[in-house]
Amino acid sequence: MNETLYVVTLILYLIPCLSSLSNIKIIKNYNALIGIGFITHALLIFNNVFNQGVDLSFANSTLLLSWIIVGVFILLNKNSRYQGLEIFTLIPALIIVLVFPLIQPDYESIRYYSTSAGIHIIFALLGYGLLAFGSIFSLFLLLFEKSLHAENKSSSIIASSEPLLDVEKKLFQIYWIGFAFLSFTLFSSLFFSDYIFNQALDWNHKTIFTILAWLSYALVLFGRVNFGWRGKKSITISLLAFVFLILAYLGTKFVVEIILN
Repeated sequence: MNETLYVVTLILYLIPCLSSLSNIKIIKNYNALIGIGFITHALLIFNNVFNQGVDLSFANSTLLLSWIIVGVFILLNKNSRYQGLEIFTLIPALIIVLVFPLIQPDYESIRYYSTSAGIHIIFALLGYGLLAFGSIFSLFLLLFEKSLHAENKSSSIIASSEPLLDVEKKLFQIYWIGFAFLSFTLFSSLFFSDYIFNQALDWNHKTIFTILAWLSYALVLFGRVNFGWRGKKSITISLLAFVFLILAYLGTKFVVEIILN
């Protein structure tokens, strides 16, 4: 692992977090710092995940997913609409980068994938990353709504230049896109596993949890379209869906690689 990239990424993510938490602006705009951190984060991923073949260990997978989450944040918040969202986005990324050397396995699990398998994995990671960011954004939305009813609004570190309903609309747009990626990933695994991975579908807990996650997200989106669900009800179900998704993918890798070693 390149120690310089590791340290630089940590610093570039840490400064905006500390500034937001303390509500003190050290420099005018932190987007440039986060953007550079995003690039060094990408180089860190390349050195560990794609240097020789593809190594999707638990440590590398979390590093990659955190990078996708930061990327979505940069695209969504390029005009600094959502004050405080960087705290929810960058702190998980900081924690993952910080513990990365500690959870990185001693061995390499390098694999070479076919084009179809590679596309499947890319769609899966994009779906997981978008839905993970959706969970982060939903927590931001809850706190933003709470801050609107607070007596002292000026002291809140959570704010948005958009109205609450527009923020909520943006959240469901993210869920729709993430759900589309998840649907492609799930149904391609269910019906084309032989073609993609040259093996029959294994009906294990990973498959079951993925189906439960898909059903939960489908319920949220169905409720939104047909019954106008919003607020705590839809967010609670979507967070449960994300828990299923974590158990399906990262949970399996965590148990096998970290706990069972």
